[in-house]
Amino acid sequence: MLKQLSDSQNESIKSCSFCNDICVFACPVFEAERKTITYPSRKALIGYNICNDWIEFDEEAAEVFYLCSSCRLCYAECVWQCKDKRRDPVDAFKHFRAEAYTKGVAPPTIEQLEEKLSQGSLYGRLDDKLEALKKECAGSADTKSVVVADADNLALAFESATASVRLLNKIGALPLISDVYETGYDVVGVGLEARGIALAKKMADYLNGLDVEKIVVLSPKTYWAFTTKYPEWGAEIKKELLFESAYLLEITYMEPTIKAAIESLYKVQNFGMLEGYATYHDGSYFARYIKEYDSCRLLLKPRFDKLIEMRNNRFKAVPVAPEDFPATLKESTLECMARERLKDIDELGVDYVVVSDPSSYAALKKYCCKKKVRSVSEVMLETFMEMDLRV
Repeated sequence: MLKQLSDSQNESIKSCSFCNDICVFACPVFEAERKTITYPSRKALIGYNICNDWIEFDEEAAEVFYLCSSCRLCYAECVWQCKDKRRDPVDAFKHFRAEAYTKGVAPPTIEQLEEKLSQGSLYGRLDDKLEALKKECAGSADTKSVVVADADNLALAFESATASVRLLNKIGALPLISDVYETGYDVVGVGLEARGIALAKKMADYLNGLDVEKIVVLSPKTYWAFTTKYPEWGAEIKKELLFESAYLLEITYMEPTIKAAIESLYKVQNFGMLEGYATYHDGSYFARYIKEYDSCRLLLKPRFDKLIEMRNNRFKAVPVAPEDFPATLKESTLECMARERLKDIDELGVDYVVVSDPSSYAALKKYCCKKKVRSVSEVMLETFMEMDLRV
């Protein structure tokens, strides 16, 4: 017996099942594999048939729900936008992954991930990296902010996370580093729902127990998890939550709002510039989950001779990598995703490409010229000038 779908999941599965595949050419997994089974609507149709007991929920059917990068471009291109009722099947696909695990038909990879999770995260043990990051921290017992560097930050973008901490030290924020790095969000996403929710509650209890006022989150995905999914799982965080770029705007421009930051943007004297042109890549969570486009651009625009927009950006930005843990996606699929986005980058001929999420950072470091790739915090740290901040 399948656990009942939520109303929104049920609506998406039913509507997408009978759609005429408008979103298919936006799907990066289809672009890579060119198989009709990877169509978002075909995956939804299989889910709809399973819910109605018209087909068996076996290993072959379960595998289909992992052929998704969670980028939500299907949502961006949804034909239902004409009625302002875009469908989003991604959450339903994750539901079927959890059902597959419960039923014992999940892909073999999930069992391997369980073993890694027992060491601390889906990447395995990351304690050494966490300790190395904490050594960079200049915070003290009376610090009023804590930085959450999640498993993605430690495993995929450690250089960027280190730059974040060093930058905050330099500008006087002096944060603490969270002792917990596994948020549970991706654990739920790969199908290990009960364990993931338990880890989410552990993270929430830990953060709520800290004597701090603000929680600064380095990963946009984790910010989404904390603000949207945690309350659904009974793991609400009762502290002020900020994603990194919003926090940097607040403390470097000494104003809490983006409007005030714009007004003071060119008056701040404690950062210099990098010579050359740059472009900024909107990761999937900023682009289509949080829908936040301005804070990183406000930070970056004064740091370069020119910040150029890519052809596909903001809400319809093409992903360079899956931001959710790619449990079963093939290496060839991951490379194809990166190469497709590199076409948009290469046509601009820029000197730098800047990102704000660890998955995109790692993919571009792997497939693009490493010297060109920067995180937002790395750019800010490189351009920081030693001078009195509070003029």
